[in-house]
Amino acid sequence: MTTGILSPSSNALNSESAIAWRMVISAGLSTVATSYLSAVLAARVYLTTGSAFLSVLVFAIQWLPPLIFAGLAPRLLTQHTPGAVLRFCEFGNAISAVLLFWFDWQLAILAVLVLRGVLETVIRVARSTAVKQLISEDRLGKVTAHAAMAQYVGAVGGGALGILLGFGTSSLYAIVGIGLLAIVPLFRIYGDTVTHAQSGSSFREVLARARRALAGNSILARSIALFATTTIFFQGFITVARTEIAFAYTPNPEDWFFWVQQITSLSIIAGALFVSLYWAARKERVNMLAVAVASCAVLAAFPLLEGVIAVLALFAVFVFAFEVCFLRFSIEINYHCAPDQIADVNAMVYAFVTLGMATLTLAAAWAVETVPLAYVGLAMAVMCLALLAVIGRFKAR
Repeated sequence: MTTGILSPSSNALNSESAIAWRMVISAGLSTVATSYLSAVLAARVYLTTGSAFLSVLVFAIQWLPPLIFAGLAPRLLTQHTPGAVLRFCEFGNAISAVLLFWFDWQLAILAVLVLRGVLETVIRVARSTAVKQLISEDRLGKVTAHAAMAQYVGAVGGGALGILLGFGTSSLYAIVGIGLLAIVPLFRIYGDTVTHAQSGSSFREVLARARRALAGNSILARSIALFATTTIFFQGFITVARTEIAFAYTPNPEDWFFWVQQITSLSIIAGALFVSLYWAARKERVNMLAVAVASCAVLAAFPLLEGVIAVLALFAVFVFAFEVCFLRFSIEINYHCAPDQIADVNAMVYAFVTLGMATLTLAAAWAVETVPLAYVGLAMAVMCLALLAVIGRFKAR
């Protein structure tokens, strides 16, 4: 529940449309800084060590905190508005970028990456909660799709900065500056909104409340199962491939690295745009299970290809399909979850999906040290298909 989404004195600055656009702009700017920073760190590790596993660890270690700190976001949202939470966390992200470039001690760098994982966990839940509370139901699908697309446009911006600035220290100024700029659209945006989520900060309490939300809601449970399965397997492969393709398939990895990131981001944008234009409507019936199965078939086809262009083309198609699955299932979760339960449900989903994604991604990165990426993808496609077959046996009521 909320006590007044907008105050009686609300003006155009605080209108629903203005809130939506400000949130979209902030998400895009934040993603520019985050994507660029992660890519720079991953590339530096790969160039220094030649290890896909260690480069992927840069991403994976940031994914682990959601399981440990799943209850942090709901607790913060009982005490502060979503806007205040978002502003604080975005500022923390900007400061953490300085620390990552400052520290030489490996354990300190890992600690900062864990901190960034905590901040990103809170940001995701706070942003989802704000969208659910402040945006009317008939516009929820469109705003969710536009916010996601803004993040992917931001990822393209991060890749463009990488092409222009490379891996040098000049990248730090760009990352911190853009990160701080992402805070500006969040001012005066949620001032009259109070989130009354249930208190409690332990993961057990969050899990208990989320399970109560799922009780008797088979549509929500099925959407979460499909979202989790496709995200864990598809995103896991993409995280490894976007680095491994550049360093294992191209003649000049340093030149190709950020171009592979751009191909990934542009494919995601295409998928988000497709969902936004055609599949964001609530009442439209889409057989997403069939789309997920078709995506697995694309993933299984990688061993049939030779040459960097063919591999990049199929990779772009697969990333597009992943984004369609990811965004459509995200929209369905938001639609079928009550406003006062969305924070706990999202915290639970992000925790389990992140843990599974981190585990599978690290396993895939370890495997590509000895097995070609294409065959690792084939194995992941087979496992994902088996799980989709199990989920498909259960009909939502």
